[in-house]
Amino acid sequence: MTVNEEGLIYYWIKQGAMDNVCETPCDSSHVTYDSAIVYITGAWCTSCHGGSNPAYGLSLTTYDQVVVSVNSQRLMGAIRQQSGFYPMPKGGQ
Repeated sequence: MTVNEEGLIYYWIKQGAMDNVCETPCDSSHVTYDSAIVYITGAWCTSCHGGSNPAYGLSLTTYDQVVVSVNSQRLMGAIRQQSGFYPMPKGGQ
């Protein structure tokens, strides 16, 4: 099992192991920072992008830091592994 597959299972269990497949269109209105995003950044991001010396000067440990990264398109560019961004997470997608 890959790290990405383990992560998917981890988040599925963390969210209650529900049969919550998104049908078109996917309703994300219930997703909040505290209910989902903090767990994702905690598992995938903050080991490098946290603490007093975050990688590439990008800290993702608080809501405000994540919002700044999202608004600057830095986070999504890295996650989507677009040209000009450092592809994240390392070793996967």
